[in-house]
Amino acid sequence: MRQYRFLGVILCHLGSVALASALANSAASPTPSVVVAPNGTLSPLYSDLSNFPATLLVTSTRDPELSATAILHRAFLRAGVEAQLVVFEALPHAFWHNPDLPESKEADQLMATFFDRHLIK
Repeated sequence: MRQYRFLGVILCHLGSVALASALANSAASPTPSVVVAPNGTLSPLYSDLSNFPATLLVTSTRDPELSATAILHRAFLRAGVEAQLVVFEALPHAFWHNPDLPESKEADQLMATFFDRHLIK
């Protein structure tokens, strides 16, 4: 098992969005924040995303939050954040929690590769 030395990792579950953000250069970057909108909604969309670290978003075509995931991905890109969106075909919300699915194994590998690339070791 690999061990990592890092200052911060954000793991969020926004609907069916698996948002995995690793602070690879957190000593040089301010900590990202999430703002509460006037209507009480808690979302990174209402924040300055430019300080967010590289971000991986994983969803699927039968997930009700697919559109929200795509919107968040584009918001990260507009803010200049390295963001990767992976959409699996015909799978339900949070499919990666089912270890029997071959796609879950693929999603786990994608996440592990993302962390290998972005965490300080």
